[in-house]
Amino acid sequence: MPKRAASTPAATATSTKKTPLANGAAPKRVTAAPPSVLHNKLFVDNKFVDAVEGEVLETINPSTGEVICQVAAATAADVDLAVEAAERAFAIGSEWCACRLARGAPRLTLWLMLGAPWTPASEASS
Repeated sequence: MPKRAASTPAATATSTKKTPLANGAAPKRVTAAPPSVLHNKLFVDNKFVDAVEGEVLETINPSTGEVICQVAAATAADVDLAVEAAERAFAIGSEWCACRLARGAPRLTLWLMLGAPWTPASEASS
């Protein structure tokens, strides 16, 4: 298969042709500020942690090709830790589970006393 010449419009990143907008104005080039990165670690057990194996992935800005940051690359070991943390959080008697039940129980009791049907959507709206 023959390669395209670099001078063809399909192979160039920007076109030199100026196509007017619907209102007849010339298009303007917009330059965005570089993105800011708040966190680049894994969120496991309610805290940000590095990957177990310490591997990282580069995040590339698609418009410029520049590296924005490096983020932790999760492996099976990281997933196992996250699953164990989630199981502890949802276990009966855990602090999170007890808190969730304590917040929801009065509402559910009220709905049952009033005879109103309970749905997750009705809880979210109150």
